[in-house]
Amino acid sequence: MDEITDSPMPLHKHSACPGLRPWPPLRTFHCRGVIYLDHNATTPVLPEVRDAMLPFFGEDWGNPSSSYRFGSRLKSVVESARESVADLLGAASPREILFTGSGTESNNTALHAAVLAQPEALGA
Repeated sequence: MDEITDSPMPLHKHSACPGLRPWPPLRTFHCRGVIYLDHNATTPVLPEVRDAMLPFFGEDWGNPSSSYRFGSRLKSVVESARESVADLLGAASPREILFTGSGTESNNTALHAAVLAQPEALGA
């Protein structure tokens, strides 16, 4: 187990497993003799992501699509994130970036877009 303890990956905390560490290169997680592979269900959040999101779980929450002031103020935060992701992925426009609420919604959106782009592929 020395290769896990000496891992260069950052330490992740979890209440059930305070010494949780990623096991490179597979990014699986080892804890008390258990290797966690169910990343479809849940994945540990990187500390820098948690720190960036923390204000929006407490003091700066709201619906960014709403018309009230503190909700609509968050729209600029979402749009800034959209621009950052577009730059990171090399998208032609931030409008190409869609944020969804789940993997299922993402899959359905992608499938719907594919059908709209090539309806002949369905034989219609």
